[in-house]
Amino acid sequence: MAESNSDDARDCYWLGDKYYFGKNVLRDYDKARRWYEKAAALRHADAQYSLGVMYHRGKGVPQDYDKARQWYEKAAAQGFRAAQKKLDDMDVRNLYQRGENYRLGEGVPQDYDMARQWYEKAAARDDAAAQYRLGVMYHNGWGAPQKFRTARGWYEAAASQNHADAQKALGDMYRYGEGIKQNDKKACQWYKKAAAQGHEEARNALHELKG
Repeated sequence: MAESNSDDARDCYWLGDKYYFGKNVLRDYDKARRWYEKAAALRHADAQYSLGVMYHRGKGVPQDYDKARQWYEKAAAQGFRAAQKKLDDMDVRNLYQRGENYRLGEGVPQDYDMARQWYEKAAARDDAAAQYRLGVMYHNGWGAPQKFRTARGWYEAAASQNHADAQKALGDMYRYGEGIKQNDKKACQWYKKAAAQGHEEARNALHELKG
């Protein structure tokens, strides 16, 4: 991990951490930001990353994804892996959000085909929410031909990442035999996984089957 070797930079970063986490002082995000900024100006990668987190989460500053990205990029340019991971995650979420915009017609004309294309870009990078949305689209024939097998494949990809809605959807497919042999036992297995994450509809479906 590359960072400034300046003692001043390390000291400033240490003080920023002290106020950010409240280490033997009252937590003070404003003071944390100011010390991080001093360290970041001296090219301290951890401080640059920490400022990115503050703007990303809106901790002591207004939430600002553009500023978060700028600080992550500075840290990533110095080989800070966690910062690069944050940038990758932000890129994936942007792809997913574009899909949501077209699905819902938010800021653009509603277009299921375009929504599917953006979801596919995010899903290719293992975004569980996008994988689930693709499952829904193929399940219902929205923006794509209705294909239960393809829908099940996307649901399974999302469910493997503990996406509760996808787990519930798989339970439904087995319960009603949609593109697959009807199997209440497997339906219950998927409903249990979703219910364990607090999915109320899955919990109700489980009670109905066990009724």
